[in-house]
Amino acid sequence: MNTIRIENDLLQSATYLFDGYLVDCGDSEKIIEALGDRELKGVFLTHCHQDHIYGIEKVLNRYPHAKVYCSQKTFEGLHDDHLNLSYIIPEYSFCFTKDENVVILEEGKHTIDDMMVEVLSTSGHSEDCLSFIIEDKIFTGDSYIPFAKVFTKWPTSKKALALENEAKLKEIADTLNLKVFPGHWTR
Repeated sequence: MNTIRIENDLLQSATYLFDGYLVDCGDSEKIIEALGDRELKGVFLTHCHQDHIYGIEKVLNRYPHAKVYCSQKTFEGLHDDHLNLSYIIPEYSFCFTKDENVVILEEGKHTIDDMMVEVLSTSGHSEDCLSFIIEDKIFTGDSYIPFAKVFTKWPTSKKALALENEAKLKEIADTLNLKVFPGHWTR
């Protein structure tokens, strides 16, 4: 599974593209360009913060059959500018209108289009955080960023839980020898 990192402009968030799927959805133009003539099957959202979802409406307009896989709390955050923090940077705001595309995921193993996806509830940074294990990769959003401490100063952050889940994700990645794909990039 070849994975491409798309470096988004807003807060150096990262979108990942593999086998017709995205993890998080930042700069829609960059995403559409990276997809080229490939079909987009789905988007896995690690959480609802603006820098991880701001391109989703435009991407779904281009690929109307793509599914959005997320937690119930992320789904709620797609509709609430205080939960997704889009009130902070209005030039990246959006209005989510594609409820029919959403598939709610809970913790556990799921088969999605013949692909095994293990979903981990990793709240703390935000109450809605999910991480995804797919093959030999783990997509951790903002719950575990190897080069940074987990940020816990948002209204729905819980520092103790964030630190617990950060340690859990590091241990899982190390134990299973998984390549970590965090929600932000650095040079």
